[in-house]
Amino acid sequence: MRQFIAGFLALSLVFGLGYALGLNERTGPVDQALDEIFSIDPEGASLESLRQAAIEGALKASGDEWSNYFPESTMDVFNERLFNEYTGLGLWLRRARTGGIEIASVQPNSPAESKGLKPGDRLLAINENSLDGVTLPAALAIVRGAEGKSVDLLIDRDGREFLVPVAKVTMGRETVSASQVSDDVVLTKITNFNLGTASQLSQALSGLSHKRGLVIDLRGNPGGQLSEAVKVVELFVGDGVIVSYQKVNDDLVIYRAKSEKSIQSPLVVLIDRDSASAAEIVAGALQDRNRAVIIGERSMGKGTVQEFITLNDGSKLELTVAKYRTPSGQIIDGVGIEPDLAATDEEIAKRALQVLGGLARLKSKSS
Repeated sequence: MRQFIAGFLALSLVFGLGYALGLNERTGPVDQALDEIFSIDPEGASLESLRQAAIEGALKASGDEWSNYFPESTMDVFNERLFNEYTGLGLWLRRARTGGIEIASVQPNSPAESKGLKPGDRLLAINENSLDGVTLPAALAIVRGAEGKSVDLLIDRDGREFLVPVAKVTMGRETVSASQVSDDVVLTKITNFNLGTASQLSQALSGLSHKRGLVIDLRGNPGGQLSEAVKVVELFVGDGVIVSYQKVNDDLVIYRAKSEKSIQSPLVVLIDRDSASAAEIVAGALQDRNRAVIIGERSMGKGTVQEFITLNDGSKLELTVAKYRTPSGQIIDGVGIEPDLAATDEEIAKRALQVLGGLARLKSKSS
């Protein structure tokens, strides 16, 4: 019965004229339907939960796989991206293309990493509560907050199910690590593009020698903030187009590098099938500008622009409004970034060092 009601509400919301997701005065057919349902069963679902189901149903019916609804109860999850510290397990979640919710990335030195959780692990239940039908913001809210509290995650990895208890801790949002792997060669890993990622990268590189080359590892990086991706590219590209997009009936939006002093070290970027969104923007820009050699697997192909709309109760919608294009005009969405050199995880380190050696020799000859 409840599934029928949810479906009815979703269709009403999509096709009902004059409602506009509750922004008009309550005269639309959806609000009328909600009132009727609530009047018949006032001790059942609240009006608030019915409205939430209607909005989530409309998003699903729209076919926008990257859309989200952040009700007031999950706004802490939405706002935490503005801070460099949070309480949780040390993992990022995303919708799986096959349905459900999966791990997008695992933060280094986090409880999730210590338990062996990996990108691509599908999350079936939390504390024995199934995630079937649970939205991404709601799932994120469950794995955040309440330091010291342990949660039991039911994981599906390649068809094998197992239970993992993980305790929540307060962690810094460090997204960059860097190390000197040989004389004048540096390996840096970027796990996510959050506020401060570009600054973290710049600071990490300032104390290391990378004259012979720099390897940027974007494998498993699920993306993040466009502004940080642009700033990261700008560290290595002095001027020119980084990425662009155009919304329907709107002007073309172009992000350009405007750096007076960029890093000129030979550059290799590592990607895999889990590199997505902002990670693909960085790889695509550096590839198109002939600034880096891309090694690994074809990336995920999540190249859409999302914008946030604040509703009249303070909740937010995240809606897809456009598709990103690399400097050469290539669409990323559904296509991904094709590496210049295909390589498996087992051979990728060797290939990266070989390429850097060749780039360094070319640079020395041209100097």
